[in-house]
Amino acid sequence: MFAHEALDPRSKLAVTTAVIAVAVVAEAWMPLVALLVFVLGFVVIGRGFGPLAWLRSMGPILYLVPVLLVLNTLFYASGDPIWASSVAGVTVGVTTGGIVTSAHIALRLVVVAGVAAWFAATTDAEAFEAALVRLGVPWSLAFLLSLSIRLVPTMRHRFAVIEEAQRSRGLSLEGGPIATARARIPMFVPFISVIVRYGYDLSDALTARGFDRIDRRTAFVDVRHSRVDYVVYLLALLVFVLGLFATTSH
Repeated sequence: MFAHEALDPRSKLAVTTAVIAVAVVAEAWMPLVALLVFVLGFVVIGRGFGPLAWLRSMGPILYLVPVLLVLNTLFYASGDPIWASSVAGVTVGVTTGGIVTSAHIALRLVVVAGVAAWFAATTDAEAFEAALVRLGVPWSLAFLLSLSIRLVPTMRHRFAVIEEAQRSRGLSLEGGPIATARARIPMFVPFISVIVRYGYDLSDALTARGFDRIDRRTAFVDVRHSRVDYVVYLLALLVFVLGLFATTSH
């Protein structure tokens, strides 16, 4: 057993990069299913970040998956037709190829979002910045990349606040996944507005602190590899090689 938070950000970044790279190029079902099982198994065997926390961290993506399934099923026309209709002069329908393609896209999205959510939720932003600097990334760019990790819980909190405000105004989130996703669509407008305003405030704060005037920077946080990290590197290499082999052989 190992603690997810105790892993070096560089080893976790290697696993995340390998999984995303294979998921993007995979055209068959088996590599994507194997990647999803690998990510879930990786979450299960670690301490401090279980499957329930992993699912909660993917909350917004899981709400979008049913919507993407419906849209892709209707507009990917290939294979044998099952149902078709004309809407405002545009023909939409359900085909066997459309169902398979939409499910494949949804599975790829879940794999990419799953490993990215694991990395963002278990990696300290300052440790990630220190790891990037150790890899030779300029500290200004490393800070901006680590800032993206800091934004994940902030965005999740802002979305939860907006959702509670909408519920207090009578928004109903009852029903199936599609009905719930449809009910959440109006919340994206105030959510985007809040995020844009937060970006402007953050930009003003960085400018006021002379972010672009500092040539060198010291840090209290240091990152070091452990034995488990080297095992994680081997797993990342194994995932990458086997994934590319399965993709090219298919």
